[in-house]
Amino acid sequence: MSELPQQQAKKPAKKGSASARNRMARLLAAQAVYQLMMTDLDADTVMLNVRGRSGFRDGDVADEFVDHDDALFLSIVRSQQAKKTDIEVFLNEAMGAKYKDLEVLLKAILMCGAAEILCHHDVDAPIIINDYMTVTDSFYEGTEKKIINAVLDKLFKQVR
Repeated sequence: MSELPQQQAKKPAKKGSASARNRMARLLAAQAVYQLMMTDLDADTVMLNVRGRSGFRDGDVADEFVDHDDALFLSIVRSQQAKKTDIEVFLNEAMGAKYKDLEVLLKAILMCGAAEILCHHDVDAPIIINDYMTVTDSFYEGTEKKIINAVLDKLFKQVR
């Protein structure tokens, strides 16, 4: 009797569409940047902690969990860290005194969106802005989404 060749272990398929995985990467990036703003942890530690989370509920499909695009997540957080000073200057200029009074989570969402607009020219800005508005809806029920839209749209028009 001949033995059957051993089957190679297959990697589990990524759950969710590419756009849903991108949205989850953006949500995780906002959470990572929030943690960086609220703690003394270094970026690598925070990214490692946040990357360990998996299976987020996709708001578009009830009861379906999706993975995140890990490369996009890492790129957003690293871009935000690299451009942190430039982003802070822009946000202060764009919003004036209102920026100082924003909740830290809303600042983190703006920082991630701004980092993507500045560094990820391969993605259309309206897609980025729309996804960060969706991320904002994950945490807020009020007019915060309008702030995200207005500020990121202003940045887009200035830099692209």
